[in-house]
Amino acid sequence: MHSPPDTIARRVRRAVLVTAAALGLAVIMTWPLARGLGSLGRSTGGGDGLYSVWNVAWVAHALTSNPARLYDANIFHPHRLTLAFSEANIGAGLVAIPAWLATHNAYAAHNTAVLFAFATAVIGMWLLARYLSGDARAAWLAGVLFAFCPYLMTHTAHIQLLMCGGLPLAMWLTHRLADAPAPRRGALLGAALAAQALSCAYYGIFAGLMTGYAVLFLAWTRGLWRSAAW
Repeated sequence: MHSPPDTIARRVRRAVLVTAAALGLAVIMTWPLARGLGSLGRSTGGGDGLYSVWNVAWVAHALTSNPARLYDANIFHPHRLTLAFSEANIGAGLVAIPAWLATHNAYAAHNTAVLFAFATAVIGMWLLARYLSGDARAAWLAGVLFAFCPYLMTHTAHIQLLMCGGLPLAMWLTHRLADAPAPRRGALLGAALAAQALSCAYYGIFAGLMTGYAVLFLAWTRGLWRSAAW
């Protein structure tokens, strides 16, 4: 029995359902964060939680007011370029822009990025697992186990360590590129790697290494190095 053709309408509907389900899982697994979006946050653990809130809010503020002075953060006066003293969290700040513009509340901006991080971790792993296994139920299990593993759940005070959705996304795009090489797919992989690096420098390095090793492995095992497309 053949499955129905994967039309654009089906893809859009599936994308909407997967996104809504991933966001719903993020809300449930971090509850009551969504209920106190503008007031709840980690304030213990050596100040990392409060620093994370400030960091995301500053990036969102700077990008919407004076992007050229993004790295001249309002901290450690009179030093300049102080945003570079730690993780810049530009990815999280970009995600937080709508919440920041709507509320000018640092907690709301940060918590929006937290929910986004968990949701995109689910989606990224769902895409990878579904592509490799062809089983949507197994993909959901993989997405939940990856996004809400103990490591991530204990790092809610470090927004950069939550922004891990680009890791499985890069692997998914790598496999797609290997299966059907095309300039557009290569560009999408590059964009995913760049987004991951802007979201977390650690994970950006990991994603680059994973992709590099995967390219070498796939090129060798499939003989792709002989293909003109590669």
